[in-house]
Amino acid sequence: MVAEAANGPTTFAAQAYLDCKNIPVIPDFLLNAGGVTVSYFEWLKDLEHSQLGRLTKGWDSKANEAIVKALEIELPPGSSLKEGPSEKQIVYSALKESMLSAVKEVFEKSIELSTSMRVAGCVLAIQRIAKCYDDAGIF
Repeated sequence: MVAEAANGPTTFAAQAYLDCKNIPVIPDFLLNAGGVTVSYFEWLKDLEHSQLGRLTKGWDSKANEAIVKALEIELPPGSSLKEGPSEKQIVYSALKESMLSAVKEVFEKSIELSTSMRVAGCVLAIQRIAKCYDDAGIF
């Protein structure tokens, strides 16, 4: 397996060689998307002038407190279950979900099309753009 470094994809010839040898390549745009994804979360947060999780933190805290009380367990001070998740925990959770979902989609598309993950990722991107155009009534 080859995992590409950021902004360092294999050449077309190298990709073709690896494909004919059945050596999977995790493309750079998938393997290194975590930083861009977290930057997107930060951008959303800045647009709203709010901390991530602020809207649901109180509700989650009360619900978790009720669960703890019903189970009759003692939590250590500062437990995130009682206090609710920190912003860092929310970001890591969202990042993990986003990345796992992206990898799964690309991998499944590569199997469906019997092609590399690079081609599958590009196909998915083009399909999403086409859907946006279609939804907007363009073309």
